[in-house]
Amino acid sequence: MAYGPMVDVDRAVSSNRGFVIGNPRWQSPVSADALYHVVKNWDSAHVQPSAERVMKDTGFLGEGESYLRGCSGFAGYPKNVANWENVETASLQFEERLGLKWHEWGSEQFMTCCLISKRPGATVLPWPLYQNFRFPDVKENIDASSFIHFIGSHRYERGIYRKLARRTISRLDQNAQVSQVG
Repeated sequence: MAYGPMVDVDRAVSSNRGFVIGNPRWQSPVSADALYHVVKNWDSAHVQPSAERVMKDTGFLGEGESYLRGCSGFAGYPKNVANWENVETASLQFEERLGLKWHEWGSEQFMTCCLISKRPGATVLPWPLYQNFRFPDVKENIDASSFIHFIGSHRYERGIYRKLARRTISRLDQNAQVSQVG
């Protein structure tokens, strides 16, 4: 939900730079080796950390390239990044290491992060200005956010989505009334 000015998104789009929404822990690009040392002991069978564990062995990231760990629920692809050849090449590299696991839900999110990471100037949007609601579960002030991604499993918790939607509609309505008067 767009909740305030999205200056960082506007800048990225205007300069054809990719972006992903992140979280407090993952605000900067990370090398495949550094990523491996963080996720290797995670107790998660989800395809994203599974693929992140093997990334260093795939050759996907070249010398000096880094990975943007984020969420594809709000991401921006630069022009010409998501072509079939790039997707197929990367997909085959990860399928070789993960087997059928690669075909599970979530590989599309991981692939989004991979493709955007390969582009110069790609960035993780600054948290908490751009955030996933309760993922991770931190106590950030959502009223100070510009964009809040409500992951499906958290969308209806505590009525926050409904409250913010009503508040946003009210603000838009007030702005429209001011525009009509002026």
